[in-house]
Amino acid sequence: MSRDVLHPLLNDLIALQRHLHEAAERQLGADALAEHWDARNLLQRLVPRLESNAAALGQALERRGGRVSPLKHGLGALTGIAAGWLDRARGEHEITRDLRDDYVVISLVIVSYGVLNAAAAAQDDAQTADLACDHLDGLVSLLDELRIVLPEVALREFSLAEDPPDS
Repeated sequence: MSRDVLHPLLNDLIALQRHLHEAAERQLGADALAEHWDARNLLQRLVPRLESNAAALGQALERRGGRVSPLKHGLGALTGIAAGWLDRARGEHEITRDLRDDYVVISLVIVSYGVLNAAAAAQDDAQTADLACDHLDGLVSLLDELRIVLPEVALREFSLAEDPPDS
């Protein structure tokens, strides 16, 4: 296995977490979130975790002689803009849909950390493998909490709506 295999994995995780970070910050600014303290609390804990995770991954990438890909960062910014437009166009049940999307992206990040952990271990890079494992564990606990919060938020949002959800 080439040593370079970790560079794209690290860059992918940095881009994914930056994208999720931007989305979560946008969601924290939504007026509708005020009615869902549990979701707000979770997002307020998720944002700094994603920020510190991305920074630590950037340091791991630099330690390995790589650098953060400006192309992936740029593509992540474009998808973030598109996601922002979608968020504004959603209207009803926006918090439920946002949290559902967050759940999917967090799941992807967790799986990606598992791949990074395995690849780093195969490369005898214990520091990166341990970092991946630590980040994975922290996100798994937040994902489990989101699994509980999401249906509660959905029920509150749906009870406020006149029509049932169409998603």
